[in-house]
Amino acid sequence: MVDTRTTTTSAAPPPRFPHERWYYIDAARRHEVRAGFEAAGEDGAAYFVVHETALDEDGQPHLMHRQRYDSAWEGTLLHWELEAALAVSARYLRHEHGKAGWIPVRTPSGTPMPDLRPVVAALSTGGATFHHFHHAEAGEVVLVVVARDTPEGRRFAIARGRYLTREPERLAVQLEHANLPATLARAFLVREHLRLRHADYHKLTMPNEFRRVFAHGFEAELLTTYRNLLMKLAHPDEVATPVSPRERPVDSLYTDYAAMLADPRVTSLYARFLRPGEDKQLVEQGEAFIQQALRRLHAAAAADEQPLLVVLEAALLARSHLRHGEPVDPDTAGKVRRFTNFV
Repeated sequence: MVDTRTTTTSAAPPPRFPHERWYYIDAARRHEVRAGFEAAGEDGAAYFVVHETALDEDGQPHLMHRQRYDSAWEGTLLHWELEAALAVSARYLRHEHGKAGWIPVRTPSGTPMPDLRPVVAALSTGGATFHHFHHAEAGEVVLVVVARDTPEGRRFAIARGRYLTREPERLAVQLEHANLPATLARAFLVREHLRLRHADYHKLTMPNEFRRVFAHGFEAELLTTYRNLLMKLAHPDEVATPVSPRERPVDSLYTDYAAMLADPRVTSLYARFLRPGEDKQLVEQGEAFIQQALRRLHAAAAADEQPLLVVLEAALLARSHLRHGEPVDPDTAGKVRRFTNFV
C-alpha cells in the first residue's frame, strides 16, 4: 500500500495496464485511480483510459471508463479534467511512472467546487436522491441515485434523465451504473457535476431555484417527472400521466456564459491569432467558415497553443449564433467557460 505521508520516498505500485502512465491515491486510502493514453488502433481512434478501485470495500470493486479523443490537446484536456475532479473531491497524490516521487494534485485555477446537495426532500420521491441541472436551451438533466443493500454492502445505481423544459412527457432515461460502491458513486457524481457545469448547466436544489425556471405550481409536474424516471428504470413500458407542460420564465442567470465572450482573456486571442477585423468577418460568415479557418490555425499551431484555439473557435461560434439569432449549442457555450482556464 502506498504511504501517503511523504511525497518523495514512497514506492508506487507498478503499472497494472500497458497504457498506464499515472497513479493516484487519496489521503484516506479509499480511492485508487490509474490513468493513461491508449494508443490509436487500426481505426485511428485513441482513448484516455481510467481505472478506479474502491480500496475501502471487500473485494476492491473497480470501474473502467474510456474516452475517445482525436488530437493531443483533447487528450491533455481529458487528463486535466480528471485531475480537477480528484482535486475538488479530496487530497490526492499523483505518481507518474518512470519518474521519482509523489506530487499533490492541485485544484486548477477557476475550477468550481461541486455542489453535491441533492434536490430537497420535499421535491423528491420514491426514496431516491435527485440531482437536477437546467440549461436555457438544452433543457433538463436529472441524475437519480438509488441505494440498495446487497450481500457485498451498500450499492448505488445511477441513471440519467433528459428532457426539454416544456416537454417532460418526452423524458429519456439511461442507466449509467447499476452497482457502484459509495466511493466510486461519489467520484462519478463529482465528475458529472463538473462536466455539466462546464457545459453551462446550473444546479437546482431548492424550491426558489426551480421557480426561476418553472412557473408557479411546478411541484406536481416535477414530482410526476421524477416518478416517470424511476418507473422507466424499473418498467420501461409504464409511464405516469404527465402534468400539462408549463411555460418557463426567462432568466438571464442561465445565459451568463455570454458575459465571458467579453472577457479580456478571450478577446486577446483575436489579436493573437487573427488579422484585424477577421473575427467580425468570420462571425458574419458563419459556422462553416469559422471551422475552416480554425482547421488551418490548428494545423500550424504549437502544442501549447491548441487549447487556446479551442477557446477562440468556441467564442467565434457562440458570437456567430447569437448574431444570427440562433440557439447556441451547449457544448460550444461550455467550452468558452471550460477552456478559458488555459488562457
